[in-house]
Amino acid sequence: MFRTPTHTASRKQDADGTAHAAVRVPGPGDDESRRHHFPFRSDIEGFRGLGMLLILLYHADVPGVTGGYVALDLFFVMSGFLITGLLISEIERTGRLRVGQFFARRIRRLVPALTVMLVVVAVAARWILAPVAFGGLAKEVLLANLYVVNWKFADDSIDYMVSGAFASPIQHAWSLAVEEQFYLGWPLLLTLAVLVGRSGVRLSMRGAAALAMVVLGVCSLTYSIMWTKTLGSSAYFMTFPRVWEFTLGGLIALIPATWRRPGTRTATAAVMVALAAYCAVAIIYDSYTHYPGRAVVVPALAAGLLIYVGAGNERALGHRFLSLRPLRFVGRISYSWYLWHWPAVVLAVAYWGDLGPLAKLAVIAASFVPTVLSYAFVEVPLRQHRWLARHKRRTFTMAFGSALVAGGAAVSLTYAATQPRLLTQEEVGGFPSLERTASFQTTAPSLRPLPAAAHKDVSDLAKIGCLLQPLAVQPLTRCVTGDLNGSIHVVMYGASLTEQWVPAVEAIARRRGWRVTVLTKGGCPSSKVALYYRRLARRYTECETFRLLAMRQIARIKPDMIITSTPALFMPLAGSRPERDITRRLRLMEDGYVTAFRELSRYTPKVVAIGETPRPTRDPLECASSNLRRLGRCVFTVQDGFRTRHVGIAAAQRVSGVRYVEVRSAFCRSGRCPVVIGNALIYRNQSHVTKTYVLTLVSWLDRRLPKPVARS
Repeated sequence: MFRTPTHTASRKQDADGTAHAAVRVPGPGDDESRRHHFPFRSDIEGFRGLGMLLILLYHADVPGVTGGYVALDLFFVMSGFLITGLLISEIERTGRLRVGQFFARRIRRLVPALTVMLVVVAVAARWILAPVAFGGLAKEVLLANLYVVNWKFADDSIDYMVSGAFASPIQHAWSLAVEEQFYLGWPLLLTLAVLVGRSGVRLSMRGAAALAMVVLGVCSLTYSIMWTKTLGSSAYFMTFPRVWEFTLGGLIALIPATWRRPGTRTATAAVMVALAAYCAVAIIYDSYTHYPGRAVVVPALAAGLLIYVGAGNERALGHRFLSLRPLRFVGRISYSWYLWHWPAVVLAVAYWGDLGPLAKLAVIAASFVPTVLSYAFVEVPLRQHRWLARHKRRTFTMAFGSALVAGGAAVSLTYAATQPRLLTQEEVGGFPSLERTASFQTTAPSLRPLPAAAHKDVSDLAKIGCLLQPLAVQPLTRCVTGDLNGSIHVVMYGASLTEQWVPAVEAIARRRGWRVTVLTKGGCPSSKVALYYRRLARRYTECETFRLLAMRQIARIKPDMIITSTPALFMPLAGSRPERDITRRLRLMEDGYVTAFRELSRYTPKVVAIGETPRPTRDPLECASSNLRRLGRCVFTVQDGFRTRHVGIAAAQRVSGVRYVEVRSAFCRSGRCPVVIGNALIYRNQSHVTKTYVLTLVSWLDRRLPKPVARS
C-alpha cells in the first residue's frame, strides 16, 4: 500500500491509514522472455530495479520520498506490457493461446516464494506480534494465498469499526492480488481478439485487441477518477481502478518494435521528461494525495513513455543507466525482495517500537538475506523445474499443496494465543473496583471482553447501524432507546466518542423516564468545522451533510437535553488543504465546538459536553493481550492520555449554559491510567471505550448529568 495514509509500521501507519507496496511483475529476465524474443532484457531489469529501490526508500520513510508509492504504477504498466507481449508473441507464432500453460508458468513463478514468505511470517508472528493480532493475520494469510486479500483491505479501509486495526506484515500482498485477478481475464480478451481477427471482419487480431484495451482502459480510468473521490483508500485497493494501467502497457506492447525507434535526441528528451515527471511526483505526492484517481495519470504515463522509448533503445540516454549491473541485479531479485522487505519492517517495528529511517533502512538491508535465499533456492529452481514444467497438472497440484501449507500455517495462528476466561457482564467489577482501591489490577486470568473481540464490544444501537459509516449521511429513525414513552426527550449527537456512552445513557434513561434519540456518525464530531478524512483521502463532505440533516431533526424534536462529546484529534481543513500544524488544528476544533454549542443552545435549554476519554500511549489491545500477567506495563500517565482535553473545556467555557463533564476520575487515579479495571478491558481500540466498561459507569455518569425538565 504501498501508500501509507498512516495505517505504524504500516500505516506509515496509524489507525487511519494504509500503506503502498510494490507489485511483482512477471519474469522479464526468465528464459521465457528470451524465447519470446524480447531484445531488451537489460532495460526491463533496470526498470524493475529502479522501481524497487524507490519502494524501499519509501517504506523506510526516507525524507523527500513521500510519494514513493508511484513506483507501483511503473510495475503495473510494465506488467501489462510484458505479459501482453508474451501472449501476443505466442499467438502469432503458434496461432493459438495455451491458457493452461500461461497460468502454470505464473504459478511456478509466483506461488512457491509467496507461500514460503506467508509461512515464515505466520511462524514469526507467534513470537513477535501480540496475540490479539493472530486472528486477523490468519485470515489475511489465507486470502493472500488465494490472491484476493486486496478486497479485505479495501473493506477495512472504509469500515469505521476497524479503526484500530493492526499493521499487517502481509499488507503488501494486495498488489499481487490485483495483478493476478487482472490476468484471470486477460487471456480471454486476447482469445476473443484472435476470433475477431479470424472472423472476416476488417480488423486484425492486434487491431481487435487494441480496440478492446482502449474501451476497457477508458472505463477503468473513468471509474478510478469517480470512485477515488468517493471511496478514497478503498479505491486504492480495488482491482478495476488499476486495470487501465495494465491496458496502457498492453497497448504499448501491440505497437511494432520498429515503430518504437525515435531519433537519439527525441529518445533522450522523452526519457528525461519521463524521469523528471516520475521524480517530481515521488517528491510532491504524499499520503494526502487523492490516489489513484487523476493523480495516477502522470506516473502511469511517465512509466508508459519510459517503456515505449527506453525499452531496447540503445540510443536513449537512459539505456546505459538501466544496464548498470547493480540496478539489473536488484531488478532480477525484486520479486523476492518485495516479498520479504515489508514483513521485516513491520515485525521489526512490532518488536522494537517506532524506528527512524536509518533503522528501517538497516532492517530492509537485513531482509536482503532471506531475499537472496528465496531467490536462489525457491524462486529460480521451481520456476525452471523441468519435471513441473513437463505437465501443467503437476504445477496445479503444487499450487494446491502450497495452499494447504499456507492454510495450515494460518490455522495454527488461531490456536497460538493463550486466552483468558471470558466473564459475563455481571462478573465484571469495572469502575467500582477503581473506586474501592488505589492500586491497579496487575493480572487478568479472566476478562471481558477478550482483546481479539474487543472491537465488537459496542452498543446494540451501533450494531444496527446507528453509528453511521463514513459514506452514510441520513440519520436512522429507528435509533431511539430508553423509555420510549418518556416525557423527557434527550438527543445524543456527535461522533463515535459520543456514541460510546449510549449504553450508560440508555440505563440512566430507563431509570429517569427519558426517551433518547441517537444521531451519531463515525469520524464526525459535532464541532462545526470542515474536516479532511484520511480514510477517504478527501474532504469529509458526508460529515457536513450529516450535521445538516441531524440539526434539522434536532430542530423538529426540540429536545429537553442534548448530550455530545468533545474529541479534538481530527484534521480540519484550512481552505482546501488539511491543517497540519497541531496548534492551529486544535484551535479550529475549539472554535467549531463553540459554534456548534451556540447552535444547539437554540433548540434546547441544556447542552452537555462529555470530555474526551484518555488515549493510551500504545495500542491497549496489543499491550493487554501480550501482558495478561504484567498489566502494569500498559499503564500510562494522565498527562499523556489527556493531551487535547483543554479543547473541550475551553469551548464549553466560551458558551453560557453548557455543562462540561470531566471524565478523568472515571479512568485514572493518582496521575495514572490503566487499560484493565476490575477484569473489564477498558478500550476496544486506541481511542474508544468498550460497552463492558461503560456499563460499569452508569452510576458515575448519572451523578454528573443534569436532570432536565419536560418542556411544555
